[in-house]
Amino acid sequence: MSAAVIGRLVGAFVISFLILRAMLHTVRRIQHPPTRIIVAYLLSMALAVFLASFNFGVRGALENYGLPITLFACIEMIRSRGTKAPTS
Repeated sequence: MSAAVIGRLVGAFVISFLILRAMLHTVRRIQHPPTRIIVAYLLSMALAVFLASFNFGVRGALENYGLPITLFACIEMIRSRGTKAPTS
């Protein structure tokens, strides 16, 4: 693996983490935790593909940011398994 590939991968992980956190903060009013994570995941993928498609094209954007965003969303789903939606 060349240094450019490793740098691009690390950059994709950092950017994906920040995008997913921002989207989770944006949809924080959705009460059901799995629904909140799925909506944040879809918004994150749409935003990452839209922004990265200017440089990489749609296929390159999905290759670069698809796996990290999916990985972080899966981690959030595992973390939210123990939490329940608040009842009002």
